[in-house]
Amino acid sequence: MIYTRGNKVDYDMWAENGNTGWSYEEVLPYFIKSENNKIKDLQNSTAHGRGGLLDVEYVPFRSPLSDAFVEAGKELGKLIK
Repeated sequence: MIYTRGNKVDYDMWAENGNTGWSYEEVLPYFIKSENNKIKDLQNSTAHGRGGLLDVEYVPFRSPLSDAFVEAGKELGKLIK
């Protein structure tokens, strides 16, 4: 399973379009509360929580295919612009 919050801009756009309570600043406390952050570089982050029910950590195994996928996305981005 992959956990991602989504883009701040999207949440703010939803709120601007009339979805009260959905701005990034309004949903951020819920993300923080739900997380049990195990990523060492983020242990002191005010944007990530510890002690929640959702363990958040990097994948322990990384396939070379994942690097190729990221590189393909970067190349595609260059072509679209």
